[in-house]
Amino acid sequence: MFSVSIIYYLGLYGVVYFLGSSIISVIIVKTSYKYWSSWLNTFIMGSYLVGIYVGLIPIHIDIEYDLYEAIAVFSSVIFLSFILNYVISKIFLGLQDTINAEQKLISDLANHQEILLNQNLKLQDISWINSHLIRTPITRLMGIVEVFNECELTKDEKEYLIENIHISAKEIDILIQDISNKSEEINIK
Repeated sequence: MFSVSIIYYLGLYGVVYFLGSSIISVIIVKTSYKYWSSWLNTFIMGSYLVGIYVGLIPIHIDIEYDLYEAIAVFSSVIFLSFILNYVISKIFLGLQDTINAEQKLISDLANHQEILLNQNLKLQDISWINSHLIRTPITRLMGIVEVFNECELTKDEKEYLIENIHISAKEIDILIQDISNKSEEINIK
């Protein structure tokens, strides 16, 4: 009986308008103005009832007219429009919260990816130092040790080789300090 009463007093298009305007207003309008369509519906329905009561809006229906039933039906539609505004706005707020959380997650992942790429570049640099730069003084030291073991050397040759040992040791020390500094910059979490 309720649905027949709504269609009887408002017409099918009227019901669709009043409830549809509530849904659309929540989708389009800011949250702070979400009830504007419900208040507009209240005004329109109140004006419609006053128009019926004072005879400005004629009713051409054979069914016996009951003003109190019309008020009840209109009140129900107004109540439904307020409920729809409230529920749909809550759904959209929940969706917005989910979207915001996903955007933050994407942003965090992009930041972590950038950190990992920077750490990877530093590790590649350290690897290159280990495999190329440290090899030169170590190879020089190994050659000097071999010369000491296999050859009879004069005092000047020994001094020259000891000086080269000292130079190679300093180079290795500088390279190890450089590796240590680069390792501290990585800051793996």
